[in-house]
Amino acid sequence: MKSHMLIVVVIALFLVACQASPPPETSLVTPPDQTAAPTSTVTAPSTSISPKLAKLIGKADEKVTSYEFYYAPPPDNLARDRYFVKGNKIHMIGYRVNTVKRDQYYDNLYFDLDKSEVRAFCQSVDFRCKEIGKEFNVDMEDVIIKLPYQWVKEITGGDISGSETLFDRLTSKVTYVKDGVTYTQWIDEHSGLPLRILIEKPGKKAEKYEFKDLAINGVTDDMLRTPQ
Repeated sequence: MKSHMLIVVVIALFLVACQASPPPETSLVTPPDQTAAPTSTVTAPSTSISPKLAKLIGKADEKVTSYEFYYAPPPDNLARDRYFVKGNKIHMIGYRVNTVKRDQYYDNLYFDLDKSEVRAFCQSVDFRCKEIGKEFNVDMEDVIIKLPYQWVKEITGGDISGSETLFDRLTSKVTYVKDGVTYTQWIDEHSGLPLRILIEKPGKKAEKYEFKDLAINGVTDDMLRTPQ
């Protein structure tokens, strides 16, 4: 009997010990922070045009149907060749006869920008124009210039920095930087076309181009017609 009681007591103590034992601890593994590191935002330079400048250069489209000028390139900026422009047609009258090669000369150029072509003729009463109106071949890249309208269309940002009277005309000065080069345009208040371009490259002498005696809306189709 005593042995049975002892067995019962032992079993009871074992059961109590099992119930009192705490469950094994489990460690929670916190996953690494998956939040992406903040990225720096690079703000592009402003390319907006001020309303005042937009109104000024918009005159080139609103008011100008044709124009003419004397081209005065560097280094001396003397007004030489005369240009007549209407749409994509250009007629250049040279101030002197130009040489194509031996015994071949021209003094008038007719451009058709739509066709990317140029025709050269010798039309002056000059001893070198042996056959007045004869056509000669020239390379367009050798004789084409950047026109005032093309210059003003390059302005994609900025504001008017001041005004100045140039060639008896009121102009607004616009300065902007493109590919590390500083450009300043003197834009005619009446037509919206530039009268002067100043190009300043680091470490180089500034270049100045001028468009003198600018007149608008007087070019006719006859002025652009080739002699043949």
